[in-house]
Order: sequence, then structure tokens, then C-alpha cells
Amino acid sequence: MKIKFEGKLYNDNRIFVQNYSKGSVQKNNIRQKKYLLITYRNTIQLPATRSDEFETKDELLNYIKKIEPDTPLISINGEKLNIPDNEDRWQYWLNWLKEQGLKSTITGFQNLPEWVKKDKIKTEYVTVLKD
Repeated sequence: MKIKFEGKLYNDNRIFVQNYSKGSVQKNNIRQKKYLLITYRNTIQLPATRSDEFETKDELLNYIKKIEPDTPLISINGEKLNIPDNEDRWQYWLNWLKEQGLKSTITGFQNLPEWVKKDKIKTEYVTVLKD
């Protein structure tokens, strides 16, 4: 379901989505293997807005569990989901996603623009070049 918000067409209620993969980070001609988390604006084109790198998959997954429930939502004008203090934030978020028919980043689901889906481009390995 596409949603128009602030003049842009979004893929669903979330303003940002993320993908994680194994990949490498290259800086000053030195390449290191890492777990990468790429954040995208959840518009039709899915432009990348940031990347984060992790040494281990556990670090990556713990980070996702910490930040994903704070995803800004279109339906509440860019605010995060109001999770009651007495609720487990992560489980509440997962339940909300399920009710919406959406998937958490932690599942490994890859958010892809339509042109990538059509061309069947491989996305399981990413390289981030840093200045």
C-alpha cells in the first residue's frame, strides 16, 4: 500500500526501513568484512540514508532490537509508535508489524526498489566506501 506523505510516495507506514547483510567496508584502500545495516527512506526509490557496521551478528541484532521500535511512522506524523512503559518494547513492535502485514529487519527480509526486484540483482553482499 503506497502512502503519500510530505510530497513523497512511501511504500508503507514506516518512514525508514533497513536491510542487513554481510559485507565489507573499505577505507583508505583497506577492506574489512563486517555486518552492515543500511537504512533507507521508505519511498519508491529507497535511497540509502545511512550505514552502520558491526563486528558480530549479535551486535547487529541487538542494535536492531534497540532502534527499530523508534521508527517514525506516517500515520502519526513522523512520530514513533507509542509503546506503554509496562510493555516489552521489542515484542510490542513485532506485534504491531504483524498487524500491519510488515516484517522486521531482523527477519532478514530485504526491502528492494521495484527495478531491483525486476532485474533480480543479488543483494546479499554489500560494500560501503568511506572517506
